[in-house]
Amino acid sequence: MELNSKIYTADRRATLLTWGPIVAGLGFMYGFAGMVLFLSALLLIIGTDSLLQAGVRFRREIKPQEKSPPVAHNHTLPTRPLNLAPRPATA
Repeated sequence: MELNSKIYTADRRATLLTWGPIVAGLGFMYGFAGMVLFLSALLLIIGTDSLLQAGVRFRREIKPQEKSPPVAHNHTLPTRPLNLAPRPATA
């Protein structure tokens, strides 16, 4: 029984020594790939926003917005009071 447990322990150590650095390297690569993906998406969003802002700025320089002339609004009260009494029924 002791021999089997020693072989198992030695085999397990050999497996960790063989695959341990590979697994650690894969974990690092996956983490690094995630950060690269996040940063590239962030830069793409910022770049698109900057291009849209530049386009709007360029369009305003070509065709300036004209101010509409002031409109004269008549906000006065009616000259005679409103008749709110019910109308008589006609037959």
